[in-house]
Amino acid sequence: MSYRLEKENGPDTLLDMCVSYCMNNMSILVQDAEESGPWDSSFQRLQPGLHFPTTISDNLFNYLTRNVSESWNAQCQDLIPVFSDTEKTPLTKVVIRQQIDLSEAGSQSLFNHPLNHLELTCCSFCDVFSYEIFQLIRKLRNSMRALKLWAKPNCLRCGSMSTTESVNKLTKMQESRDNLEPLVSSNIVDLRLLSVQNFKHREFTETPTMLKNLIEPLHNLCHLNLTGCGITEHDLDSIVALPKITYLVLSGIQFEDIHEGFIKLGKASKLKHLDISCSAQDPKIYPNAAENMRGLLKQLSNLTSLDISGTNLSGDRLKESVSHKLEASSKDDDSVESSSASEKALSCDGLNGRHFAFLGLWNCPDLPFSWSDTPADQFSGWENDDQILFSASVYLENEKMLTHVLNKLFGSLRVGPRPNKILDGVPTMLKAIQLHPLCREIQRSANACLFLMMNGKSQVLPQRTRTFIVETLISCVNQVKNDTYTAKCCICSFLCLNMPHDAVYCHLFKRYVNCLLRVLNSYHGDFFEMYALKLLHETCRTDRPEKSVIGKETDTLTYLLSLIRHKLANSCCDDTMERAWSCLWSLTDDMPQNAKRFMEEPSAMDIYMSCIQTFAKQDGLLKKMTGLMANLSEVPELRKRLMTEELMTLYCNLMDSELDKDGVSYHATSVMSTMVIDPDNLWMIDKPERSVVLAKIVQTVDRWDLGSKMKIKYRSLRPILELAAEYKTPESQVWATWALCNLTMSKADRYCPMLEVEGGIPLLEQLTEDDRVLPRAVELATMTLQQCSKYKSLLQDTEGESTE
Repeated sequence: MSYRLEKENGPDTLLDMCVSYCMNNMSILVQDAEESGPWDSSFQRLQPGLHFPTTISDNLFNYLTRNVSESWNAQCQDLIPVFSDTEKTPLTKVVIRQQIDLSEAGSQSLFNHPLNHLELTCCSFCDVFSYEIFQLIRKLRNSMRALKLWAKPNCLRCGSMSTTESVNKLTKMQESRDNLEPLVSSNIVDLRLLSVQNFKHREFTETPTMLKNLIEPLHNLCHLNLTGCGITEHDLDSIVALPKITYLVLSGIQFEDIHEGFIKLGKASKLKHLDISCSAQDPKIYPNAAENMRGLLKQLSNLTSLDISGTNLSGDRLKESVSHKLEASSKDDDSVESSSASEKALSCDGLNGRHFAFLGLWNCPDLPFSWSDTPADQFSGWENDDQILFSASVYLENEKMLTHVLNKLFGSLRVGPRPNKILDGVPTMLKAIQLHPLCREIQRSANACLFLMMNGKSQVLPQRTRTFIVETLISCVNQVKNDTYTAKCCICSFLCLNMPHDAVYCHLFKRYVNCLLRVLNSYHGDFFEMYALKLLHETCRTDRPEKSVIGKETDTLTYLLSLIRHKLANSCCDDTMERAWSCLWSLTDDMPQNAKRFMEEPSAMDIYMSCIQTFAKQDGLLKKMTGLMANLSEVPELRKRLMTEELMTLYCNLMDSELDKDGVSYHATSVMSTMVIDPDNLWMIDKPERSVVLAKIVQTVDRWDLGSKMKIKYRSLRPILELAAEYKTPESQVWATWALCNLTMSKADRYCPMLEVEGGIPLLEQLTEDDRVLPRAVELATMTLQQCSKYKSLLQDTEGESTE
């Protein structure tokens, strides 16, 4: 089946990885731009000397159009000129499913390329049947092989085309041509595939010659899709006259006289696939359905694929009576069969005994897809998960049918857990989300199904599939507006993945952070504050160098302070506020640039002081806020701005905190130990006095339990080692050596190797021999060295035993 996950189970190609990296670091490709994402409007010209082959150009452009934000419309006009050069960036395939105005000169430059595949989706072509737009398509007459135009059924802009004024204008423009030249010129003779979907009645009925003029010149057309265009049997003459048509999709066709319609369809004798399905909620019941269907199939001898979903064209289930005579039983028989009549199921009486490679039977009366003798190798239906997933893959381009299938799939998935095999449907859900960005129903259903498939099973997904999931979810969040349900589904799916690692892997870290910020700014409520903020928190805690991007190139700091300000105004100290401060703590950990950005935020310190004073008894909150201040104090340029009587008095008092188990006193002492290392003349406040602070540091450290296990995780011991080397401030050395001794005792396997790697062993050995060091610091340094030596010996013994 086409949805099998095995197709995606493999490493990313080198081309895919390069395209992803370049399009998320556009300064590699274009001039005069900072390294940023593909949505930055400053990108206009390629770097000198760059010249791409067609394959790479197609991949670059289609990555751009596949991964966009809702504001892409205006910015895309600035990006398209990058692809305007037909020699440096030649394009053959253009797919645009977002809102873009094709009347712009930049957009029209796409038609200068020798495109062989063009796909436009509402609302990029709401005036596509105007003469001017078709003139653009005519420019492709020598290269065009496939043209797909999709309209959204309920689009307000497309709906405006049904006005009498627009139709009269179009008709007048046609009549103004000397020869009434068809809108698609007869010169486009090599078009093989034409798909025009969901243009109901507006053009085809109000302008009667439109359909004829559209397809009559296309003598080489093999594949025609007019789904949702309100076609009736009166429109079939020009269709069946196409000499090479083998694949015909008329889903939603409205037969007024099915007998007449089938007679006309029978003239297309080369057809191999025919779709005359109905996507309405209730099946379409035709009179004499089986008889007419048998007549049609007699004429279409080459037909191997037939979709009659949502109709009664399959007919009733044929049954044959078989009589059994009364016969003597053999000696092995226990009984004698009596004379009776049993029924043997044969097939659907409307299908004339034919067997098909594919049958579309979704929503047919009597549910023929559930019969054991369904005359097809594959068929759509909802008897089980496999069948529903196959149906979804079949109807990916049929918006209404896909909506019904996804709703049925969601109902099946929510009943209970499924085996890992259900993950085979993930690629189909991703394609559904990508193909229908403007259909709210599909976005909701597909995202909900995606989450239910992945929930508890995502760890077995290959990395390539996870990359597609991240790309799709980010684009989905950026495109939807005011859709809380879809946003919740996307957040739940993110929670199933290994974020932010998966975003970093596919070079989407910055876009992922901006995606979370968009959700947090656009949607409110406990769910988003809990789960979206949790994802942001995990992102801020990452040890990867990409963390610097969060403070430098996103509005994360601004959002977090805004959230805290809102909570503070409501006197609310909850998990959300604690998590916000925890994000700030993590962001500034060993990241001086992020610490500086925090201090540059308007009213950042005012918010800090108000919060720490208002919630002075909230131990969990104080731990995070004092941890943040410890990070800020480590940046030499910021200490002068932190040197205020109010802040220093506050932290001098926090050193006495009884909340040692949460590290409040520890962090407060760390802050003060760092603040006093600068020369005496930089202590520019009267209270507290520097000498008082120095004495209090030693007193505070002496009362701590050296065997306590601090709930703190250091990524590096560098800040502590820098304080241990401050011989001009021996009191700070006391705190530093206590911290090192405590860490190596409580978590020797983590911090003993770290101390050795970062050069802490020789520093401590030197410290123990220096007369300027206080006795308590010498004692603590000695204990730390002994602990590291003991750990190293134990490690060597363990390795020796394993070798033996």
